[in-house]
Amino acid sequence: MSETVGIVLIVLVVLTLLVSLLIKPFFVFKKLVVKSGVGIALLFLFNYVGGLVSFTLPFNPITVLTAGFLGIPGIMLLTYLQYLAK
Repeated sequence: MSETVGIVLIVLVVLTLLVSLLIKPFFVFKKLVVKSGVGIALLFLFNYVGGLVSFTLPFNPITVLTAGFLGIPGIMLLTYLQYLAK
């Protein structure tokens, strides 16, 4: 009887670990999609305002992720790098 309980506990622990390993990539992907959406919104807003003075930032995966993960400081970094490139 005690062997059966031990085996059931081991199986439950292994299943719990497997489920957590399968769910974690979903949350990472969800976070990446949300941050990318924020980055796109920030770039659209910046390009709208920057278009008034003829200064825009390109849309590509690097700029979108930089703006998404860093937020306003990311936009400032991209602006500075764009300024240095000109």
